Amino acid sequence: MKSIVFLLICLLSIPHFGAAQSGSEKNLLALHERKFSWMMNGQLDSLNDILDDDITYVHSNGWTQNKTEVIADFKSKKLVMNSAEITGATARIYNNKTGIVNGTVLIKGTKDNVPFETKVLYTEVYVQRHRQWFLSARHACKI
Repeated sequence: MKSIVFLLICLLSIPHFGAAQSGSEKNLLALHERKFSWMMNGQLDSLNDILDDDITYVHSNGWTQNKTEVIADFKSKKLVMNSAEITGATARIYNNKTGIVNGTVLIKGTKDNVPFETKVLYTEVYVQRHRQWFLSARHACKI
């Protein structure tokens, strides 16, 4: 069962080539890019505002976190993101309430003061409530 779920997530993570992005999709992509900027610049209030209270945040090494843990690790500097080079990111929005962003990103930083560099393929699921997008789920696979 786990392998089927993993396969479905990876298939959904394949960038959606050839589709024109609507204005709403472009806005969601811009928010998605700002999220990486907030992580790099320590703007944790902004990051906190877009993370859903029930987020499941899965890193490429299988490390899974909730909202409190994500914010705490950036605040304590356990996780430091120095750069995030996003490529191939696309967004799709369904029923004006659910957005899916797929892309690849090369991340450089430190975890527990140990430098790392990793390129991942990721899927992020956003939900819209009261005209605001919240990141509800994220999953990344190493490339």
